[in-house]
Amino acid sequence: MNLYNKKFLTVLEAEEKPANAPVTDQEAFQQKLDPGTASTAYDTNAVAAYKDQVASQQINMLQQWITKVAEFVTYLNGVDQTSVQAVLNNAECETLFADIAKSETKRIARIAQELSGFNESLKGYVLRSKE
Repeated sequence: MNLYNKKFLTVLEAEEKPANAPVTDQEAFQQKLDPGTASTAYDTNAVAAYKDQVASQQINMLQQWITKVAEFVTYLNGVDQTSVQAVLNNAECETLFADIAKSETKRIARIAQELSGFNESLKGYVLRSKE
């Protein structure tokens, strides 16, 4: 046998992958990437970790909102003597605050009630996010 025959037989005997042979998911993924793009750029664990981090930041912000809204509800309609409602109700007759109390007491209570309801909704979102 001459040199070319051996080479030809070696090539024929070598195991060849058919052109339409199925590829693994990883091989298909690697083929679809743009040149120079690392496959780790699409790491699903990194994406999940990022989403968890964003969710954690949003929950922290929601909890801050809940605290501030609760403080404002107390400021409007709290039981202590410094709340808006208490100051207006304790105002002396025929003063500016007495006039405001006559016309705005129900509105202040309604706003405080609406804000309390909103606050409870925010608390519900926080609870659902922890499931």
